[in-house]
Amino acid sequence: MGLCNVVIELFCEAVFPVRCVHCKRHGEWWCTECRASAEVVRRDACSSCASLKRDHECSGTSFDLDGLVVAGFYHDPRLRAVIHALKYKGATRILPSLDPYCRAWRDTRLDPWPWAGLSDLAVQPVPGAPARIRARGFDQAGLIADVFRDACVPWARPLDVLIRHDSPQAQVALKPGPLRAANVSGAFSIRPNAIVPPSILLVDDVFTTGSTMHEAARVLRAAGAHEVFGFALAVGK
Repeated sequence: MGLCNVVIELFCEAVFPVRCVHCKRHGEWWCTECRASAEVVRRDACSSCASLKRDHECSGTSFDLDGLVVAGFYHDPRLRAVIHALKYKGATRILPSLDPYCRAWRDTRLDPWPWAGLSDLAVQPVPGAPARIRARGFDQAGLIADVFRDACVPWARPLDVLIRHDSPQAQVALKPGPLRAANVSGAFSIRPNAIVPPSILLVDDVFTTGSTMHEAARVLRAAGAHEVFGFALAVGK
């Protein structure tokens, strides 16, 4: 590293010190202690209602996902701080800290991957609304998908066949229920002349009611996908 780069790094550290987004310790954007203590999900969730109970009365109404995998809980303040920093503060430099988190979570899972045995799997981020991508300057689902693919399914190929159109309101502004499903109805389409592979893994940051991911899965199935799975960094509201 040249002298100029060293000076720049020292200046940035002095003006914008690297601190954990949760506990504010110096040195890492998401420190080792917070990563290690974040609660993880070791079993797969119900692909319709996201319940983590083996014996449950499913409250879901959409059945477009063949399996749903989630890494952690949105109610956990450590993981929520990471998602908020990325989604609302543009803290893309936190992404390298997500890699060891995903790898450690991967090694604690008790269920086989729902897509186990598939030789061809494509990873498709759930696109954000265009207006919100323009405001942030990036699509957080796409960045999370890159981290998850590298850490957990490095043999899968990236995919970009979904287009998202602006919805009347942001999903986060609506209470869980029929309004969320109605808000994303018709929100997705397939890129012109795109080839939709048979097996797709959708990736998003948070799975709340599942309205967004299920609508994306429905559109992919209508375009020719045979199996659609889901992964979310966190589950809950």
